[in-house]
Amino acid sequence: MKIIGWPVGVNQRIIDDSSYKIGENGYIEDKDSNGYEEGRATALAVPDQYTVVMDFDWNGIGNDYQYPVDEEGYTEYDRFVRWFKYKHKRSNPFWFPCISKHPVDNLQSKDKADMCLYKITSSLSPQKSGLSMRVQMTWKEVYSGLIEVPNKVVSIDHINAKNGELELVFNGLPDELPIYTDLSIFYTTEADVVVPVTIKRIYQERRSVMCSFDKITTPGTYNFTVTSTKFAVDNPNAVLLIQG
Repeated sequence: MKIIGWPVGVNQRIIDDSSYKIGENGYIEDKDSNGYEEGRATALAVPDQYTVVMDFDWNGIGNDYQYPVDEEGYTEYDRFVRWFKYKHKRSNPFWFPCISKHPVDNLQSKDKADMCLYKITSSLSPQKSGLSMRVQMTWKEVYSGLIEVPNKVVSIDHINAKNGELELVFNGLPDELPIYTDLSIFYTTEADVVVPVTIKRIYQERRSVMCSFDKITTPGTYNFTVTSTKFAVDNPNAVLLIQG
């Protein structure tokens, strides 16, 4: 199973017209010779299914657009459709901020899941809505037990460290956001103790990719380092000073 990221330069806002089904096709009813019916589950955890509605700019020329026409001449709607046709192909699951609290990979946790794997299982149904194209589609959760790391595309030029957030600045436009297994982040304390960082969320901020993590509470100087299995990292280090 090949895992991909969400297309760069495309919003992640699901509008209120969206809906979802829980437990769709999650059980089978058996009937014995006496006519007694008994249901049984088809799986330990049944993925939820969503009717997702999103708006994408089809013009994008001017300063009023959050996701304007890119340097290659593609609008936000163009970028999404190209990603759907040539990257996702209705078969390659992608990481996306979790729509529900308990997806198939987070059934036991009391905390809301940050990210989830989804697959678009329908064709796209676009309809013009003002300066946007309103697209309706069906998404289904995907169990993320098996992950195939995509090939490298562009490199990370440098990183900037803030408490609770690390900025990855690329030297060009990547085709998609990195996923959790693409990146390893750790910091070294003043006592030369190496501490691995657990990434809580990955999202886009203009030309950069942001990785959030739990804030450090102890004052001091921390040297951050990033490595990646997908991207070359030209300048992998950044220093974070936390004052008391």
